Amino acid sequence: MFVKNLWTYKTIVFSKFLKSLGVLFSIEKLLELLDTGDCLKTHSFILGVVLLIASAFGGISFLLFKKKKIQLSINKRTKLSTYYGDLFNEQGIRVIPVNEYFDTHLGDGIIASNTIHGKFLARFTAHINELRRMIDDQLALKDTLPSNRERTLVEGLPQNRYPLGTTIRVTINNQTYLLVAVTRFNENEHVEVDDSEYMGIMQKMFYSVEQLNDAQTVNIPLIGGGQAGFGYTNMQLLNMMVQAACLTDGLAVVNGINIILYDGKSIKNSIDLNVIKILFENWKIL
Repeated sequence: MFVKNLWTYKTIVFSKFLKSLGVLFSIEKLLELLDTGDCLKTHSFILGVVLLIASAFGGISFLLFKKKKIQLSINKRTKLSTYYGDLFNEQGIRVIPVNEYFDTHLGDGIIASNTIHGKFLARFTAHINELRRMIDDQLALKDTLPSNRERTLVEGLPQNRYPLGTTIRVTINNQTYLLVAVTRFNENEHVEVDDSEYMGIMQKMFYSVEQLNDAQTVNIPLIGGGQAGFGYTNMQLLNMMVQAACLTDGLAVVNGINIILYDGKSIKNSIDLNVIKILFENWKIL
């Protein structure tokens, strides 16, 4: 895995190596000017080898010591933290990615139980009718898309669909959730999305987060992986979510935004938070 990551992030490694090399050799030259006994000049070859090794370590150090949490300053009013945890154990508002119909039917080929949408619905099986009414009341204020088919796979499925990025707020059992339409369903109730839509969806979501956060911390899962159907890697998804937050005009969430990563081996192997922070810092200076 280390060798694979070394090759994948070779550009960053080389850049950090050169930076370390420049800093260390500058320090060495400064010390050499102050070395009245010419000790450094006498051992210049050995010192050069040591500095090269130290620079190489500086280049790969971010791969050797993975962070479990990073915090990024999106702007003067908003901090964005990313770490591993359980979305449903976090305090504050929780964002739930759903489909364009805002379905509440769990199973039967509609909503899979192992998705975040499915886990959300599973928490309210005893209150599903109440949840459905809340969702419908909020959706009544939103513009619908033209109907393109009748949904008949399961009786009672919602027939109105909404633009991707549409976000509504519901509060149930004293917990507030933001439901955001991320995926589109075809006639087989199977996900169909276009990768080019992802950034726009994320920007619309962050705009709604800014409007609906009510001075609470907002917790968002990594959106777009798994069954969502987007063709990006987890690293690409996380990087685009961070960029979308930066590109959202006037984003103000005073108690911060958390992107909660599923605490599993596959996610940890596919994501390097050090790289995300480096990419963010380099992008912010442009």
